[in-house]
Amino acid sequence: MRVLKMAAAASLLALGLAGCASRSGDQTIAAYCANPSRAGFDICKVNSDLLSTRSDVARNRTDIEATRQIANGASASAALAQQTAQQALSKASEGFNCTTRTLRRAQVGSCDAGYVLTSCTQSRYTTSSGGPTVVRDIDDKQCRFATRVLEMKVRCCQVGAAGYSTISVPPPPPAPERPRPVS
Repeated sequence: MRVLKMAAAASLLALGLAGCASRSGDQTIAAYCANPSRAGFDICKVNSDLLSTRSDVARNRTDIEATRQIANGASASAALAQQTAQQALSKASEGFNCTTRTLRRAQVGSCDAGYVLTSCTQSRYTTSSGGPTVVRDIDDKQCRFATRVLEMKVRCCQVGAAGYSTISVPPPPPAPERPRPVS
């Protein structure tokens, strides 16, 4: 009797499974859910969500590939720019010579022959000597301050193969002696 009950249960289970399997027949889920009356079934809702997720993933994959191509192009451009910058730097540093002259108690700063003036700054001043003053004129050869300054730094550069001579800096003029009171 027990065997009979088990056989009956197994046959009922087989019939139930066969009924579920044949519910949609040989249709795919997409064909089954194509019928508008079945759009509210859970399996059709899940299928719809799955299809939209697949299309989102495909779109993101193409977006990622496009972004990767842009990044690879930018990386190649950056590498080329770096290489060009290194070549330009090596060419620029060949025969490039700069010196800085320090001039005291002068109004005009200039460079030796063959050098180009690149900067001129007042480097030291005191309030008793008039404080900072204004640069009145500056070009490739010289710079001129409005008044005589206590100290200025003149930067001169020379480009080319002859750019390695030294600049002789003249000694500062002797300081004038102050008169001593006679007692």
